[in-house]
Amino acid sequence: MLKMIQFVLPIFFLAVMGCSKKQHTPVGNIPVPDFSKPVDLLPSLINVRYNPGSSGVESCRTCHQEYYEEWKDSRHAKATQSALFKSTSDHYKLENCMTCHSPADMELSIHRPKARDWHVQEGVTCSSCHVVENRTLGVLNSNAPHHTRFSEEFKTSMACASCHQPTYNQWKESKYAKEERHCQACHMPSTERFIANYAQIGYKKKSAHSHHFPVEYAGACEVDITQGRMSLEQITVAVTNVGAGHDLPTGVFGDNTLQVEFRILDGESEIFFRKETLNQAAKNAIKSGETRRFFYNFRAPQKKSYLMIAKVFFLSSIQNGPIKLAEREQYYYRE
Repeated sequence: MLKMIQFVLPIFFLAVMGCSKKQHTPVGNIPVPDFSKPVDLLPSLINVRYNPGSSGVESCRTCHQEYYEEWKDSRHAKATQSALFKSTSDHYKLENCMTCHSPADMELSIHRPKARDWHVQEGVTCSSCHVVENRTLGVLNSNAPHHTRFSEEFKTSMACASCHQPTYNQWKESKYAKEERHCQACHMPSTERFIANYAQIGYKKKSAHSHHFPVEYAGACEVDITQGRMSLEQITVAVTNVGAGHDLPTGVFGDNTLQVEFRILDGESEIFFRKETLNQAAKNAIKSGETRRFFYNFRAPQKKSYLMIAKVFFLSSIQNGPIKLAEREQYYYRE
């Protein structure tokens, strides 16, 4: 009896309230009730079934334009577009590359997804993450014209693990995992907004995640300069990973690099310079919460001061030039 009521009630709402508009979706035109107040009663009438040759981007854009605008400028959208990736993947022929740069769908596990061999230029698409077994996976537990499967696990770092397993493992060893601060806390911040273009008709604003997938560089690390107590000639430059829940830099593949530059100036003239390069390939990235120290010897004439400058940069082929993460200036003086 209860199942019969659950089936009849949505139809009753449609019949009583009327369907003044029809919303075009990936599965056709869906009648949208004209609710007088913003409530969450719109029934899940049908299930989404994406065609094998469609990535779902254009279909999803029809109803979720704001999300599309965020995604199209994100790293996910550009996952297959860099010259480095095209070369490394043998122009999209290596499946081990395509599984994560052009995935067909995801798994909430550490297993890599299956590669998609259509619309590869779109990179990681809406359906790559959100469509599982012909169901739209989400975290809002809300009804929609298509069936939405609610998943608590989708709120956690496990949603990222299948493609970002090394970074996921780094996060598991960090304090962020112990504090249950997941990837989404930094890379998918929440904001109050409508979920769909026409959601004002029958929905409230909800706390929903950004799909820019931002990388917050400010506060990722700190740099310090000290002179030795026993010998002022020994200078230590210390770089601490204070703001990332994973190695700095992370990313086993690609060319993400941390560059530490230390120079000493005598007026306008540079009289000492050293550069350190950190990345996953060299196995010298800085773990979350840890400090990496670099030691230098500098002998200066007595009773003269020099300006010491330490800078930390993030470099990657996906960025337009280096990004400065931290800087410290300090005077060196030998009595």
